[in-house]
Amino acid sequence: MDSIKIEDYIKKAIKLDYPADFKWLTDMFAYLVDSNYEDKYVKIDKNNFYVKLPDNEDSEKIDVYLLTDKYKEPILTPQMKITVEKGFLPNIREDIETTVGRLIVNYLLLARVFGDKIDYINKPFTVSYIENEYIVKYLVSKGEEDKKPKSISIDEYTKFIDTVSYIIKLNKLLVHAGGPLVISRPPDIVQYRKKLIEEAKKKYGEDALERLDVVGEIDKKLEEYEKEYIKDDPVLVPKISGKTLGAMKKMYAAYGHGGDFFYKDGKAHYLEKSLEEGWDDTKEAITILYNDIRMGSYSRGFKTQKGGYTAKQGLRATTDLKIVKGDCGSKTGLPIIITEKNYKEYLGRYIIVNNKPLLLTEDNIKNYFNKNVLMRSPMFCHMDTNFCSTCMGKNVENYENGISIMVINMAGVILNASMKAMHDQSIKLAKLDIDDLI
Repeated sequence: MDSIKIEDYIKKAIKLDYPADFKWLTDMFAYLVDSNYEDKYVKIDKNNFYVKLPDNEDSEKIDVYLLTDKYKEPILTPQMKITVEKGFLPNIREDIETTVGRLIVNYLLLARVFGDKIDYINKPFTVSYIENEYIVKYLVSKGEEDKKPKSISIDEYTKFIDTVSYIIKLNKLLVHAGGPLVISRPPDIVQYRKKLIEEAKKKYGEDALERLDVVGEIDKKLEEYEKEYIKDDPVLVPKISGKTLGAMKKMYAAYGHGGDFFYKDGKAHYLEKSLEEGWDDTKEAITILYNDIRMGSYSRGFKTQKGGYTAKQGLRATTDLKIVKGDCGSKTGLPIIITEKNYKEYLGRYIIVNNKPLLLTEDNIKNYFNKNVLMRSPMFCHMDTNFCSTCMGKNVENYENGISIMVINMAGVILNASMKAMHDQSIKLAKLDIDDLI
């Protein structure tokens, strides 16, 4: 019987477009433990894996022995290393070492949709990254595909969105909420908490735990302690989210500040015990815990209306506004200071230089760091009922009806904040640079 190495099988499967069938993805990334399992892609017989491949283009699939020692675990994992040659996909420009996860996602999202227009991305990336770095810059209207190098058509973007929806289904197989370290108490963390509290009281007095900045600093150090403890958890690699650390802190380190739903005195109401240690039966502790439980449901069920209401009002106010290509000729702008911290949000916008609009790009924006510049803004657009693309910026000039979408996105921030309150609320400290506010 023929046999095949797992690396060669992956490449062959991609050439046969198998990843476009979710059944194949399920077979590759799921736990196949039935010793008599068989479908159109794989077969398990007496703990041996066989894959079904066509003998030639016109033949039926035959069983090929898969050279792997994997049993009772997925055949593939996203982190598995693989070397692919230049030209294996149209957007691979040189021989590279990559991972199976990146190879399949690059094939489905990029090569299969855009051909060679977007180079292979050999690092973790998001859908937003592709949209901001490529689609926003190269998307063109129907009939204008040949007018711009590497132009991306509406049909290609639609196929891209469809593929994103298809890939999202994999999260049930690949995304895990936690691992063995997350559901266990970090050693000596209670003693560490007591030490931090003692140090705070020595420095700020017996009322230290009523100060929001002090308890915020204590929580930050506790979460850093947790992060060090779970950094090697195989399930959470490569990313440990803040929500994970916040939940762990309440469970194992300290419940922390509570009472936002009830107290209005501007003080912190800090519960030292973690949930694992049990509830204190004092009036204040019970009040804080009960009201925090109510606050989560209240935020998700009632306060979300603020975001929805804001979105509706914004949609009504802007539904008739259009972005018109061209320049209204305004010589007035919004005074801003571009810095190394904020420059990315200004890429694609126009500033006024010598009474003319100048487009800010990666090539020239550094010339204006830490300088006062006048930025073209819809606040000063001279069009009567609409806005010109120069005041709005290059990135949105192809979205005639894009103003309403931008307004709705801002309302989404309010909605999301209320939704998140259901899961965890923590005090976070940030350094404020007064120059960023001026």
